[in-house]
Amino acid sequence: MVQVKKPEVRDAILTAAGKLLSQRGYHGTTVTAIAADAGITPSTIYCYYSSKLAIVYAVFVPWLNAHMARLEAKLAGLDSPRERLRAILLTMWRDIPEADNGLFNNLVQAVAMTTAPTDKGYAREHLIDFEDRVAAMIVETLPEHHRHLAQRDMLIHTIFMAVDGYAINVKFPGSTPVTNAVEAMCDLLIGKE
Repeated sequence: MVQVKKPEVRDAILTAAGKLLSQRGYHGTTVTAIAADAGITPSTIYCYYSSKLAIVYAVFVPWLNAHMARLEAKLAGLDSPRERLRAILLTMWRDIPEADNGLFNNLVQAVAMTTAPTDKGYAREHLIDFEDRVAAMIVETLPEHHRHLAQRDMLIHTIFMAVDGYAINVKFPGSTPVTNAVEAMCDLLIGKE
């Protein structure tokens, strides 16, 4: 008999996982703990998700989409290209890594610990979509002679790789302020104020 997947059970799993990942981190969050918090059995979770990593992705993608939507709305109110670029980089390098007690750090940990992320629910198209969204935001801020840099290649990839580093950096008190790196990147791409 085929089990019918219920949206309310899926939502309970994701709510529990998001809460526990924010509180305990990836290492401290188990499938058993997620199940207990969701009020279901661990075996029920595996009817919905193939692994803990798949749960992390299911939490992470809508979470990051919400951050991107807020950023896009914020950019609509900014006129200066430098202010727009600054807002993009601060969101990517400070706000997202710090949000929800460093929730993004869980994704970094999960991928780093997984030998074959593609076998565990990783979907590269989500990363490509996020890179494309950020590239579209950045290209509008750059002078014409630098716009080629914002295509989904090394600049955007470097910005996303830096997010991983800043997500880890959040856990170390007294780190160099992100704003210094943001201002340096703005100077490189747009020019000094």
